[in-house]
Amino acid sequence: MAVLKHDAHGLRLDQPGTDSQRLFAAGADVLVHGPGEAFQRTHQADGKPLGPALCELCGRYDLVLMEGHKQGPLPKVWLQRAEKEALPEGVRNVAALLPPGEGRTELLLGMLDDWLPGWLARLPLLACVLPHEGPGRGTPEAIPETVAMLRGATDGVAVVGGTGR
Repeated sequence: MAVLKHDAHGLRLDQPGTDSQRLFAAGADVLVHGPGEAFQRTHQADGKPLGPALCELCGRYDLVLMEGHKQGPLPKVWLQRAEKEALPEGVRNVAALLPPGEGRTELLLGMLDDWLPGWLARLPLLACVLPHEGPGRGTPEAIPETVAMLRGATDGVAVVGGTGR
């Protein structure tokens, strides 16, 4: 799972005076790397679409939660601050409105349990055959049979690469 957070007031992620903060202030994009973790801070031109960053996350994770972006087109789960709080003007595509309180996490998990299997069922299942020399289903002689077998169980099959012949 990944989380994409939006802060309309700007980000303050580094301590003033550190090398990484000074380099970012000078215009450099910065990747901070430490044992078991990394953080990337890049400059974003005003008006640059969020799409490329979101596509990168979606390609790496099964679930991406976004905080903010209330005016965006993606489905939203609205976390109310107070009972019966109205949605702000202009907010559209709200899949669920969750009231404040202790049961909110369970409500969200239940919603994901109901929604996720149907969404995953709509994803195509694809297969790839890597040709190779030697015994097995990827030998040049076995490829037609392997492809036919996979076609019956998947939405698409690709044969990628050569055998070195």
